[in-house]
Order: sequence, then structure tokens, then C-alpha cells
Amino acid sequence: MELDLIKVKYIDIVYRVLMRWYAEFAENTLNILVGILVFVLILKMSRFLSKNAVRLFS
Repeated sequence: MELDLIKVKYIDIVYRVLMRWYAEFAENTLNILVGILVFVLILKMSRFLSKNAVRLFS
């Protein structure tokens, strides 16, 4: 009987932890996507400016 009670408590704890992680991930997904978008834009602009600077000064 005690073993079943321990299993239920363990499963409940694991379930609560997974749900908390999922909720935090869902809250931060927009921030992650915006960060990736900003990074890609900066990378593209850097390449664009670099190529134009080489053309301008060569």
C-alpha cells in the first residue's frame, strides 16, 4: 500500500514539474522568437553593410 502511495506522489511531482516547465516555455516562446529574429536581422545587415563597404572603398 505504501509503495502505491509513493508512486502516486512521485508521478504527481513529475507531472507538476513538467506542467510548470511547459507553462514557462509557453510564456517565453515569443521572447525567444523575437530574439532569434533580431539576431538574424543583425546578421543580414552586417553582411549587407560589409559587402557595400568593400565595394565603396575598393
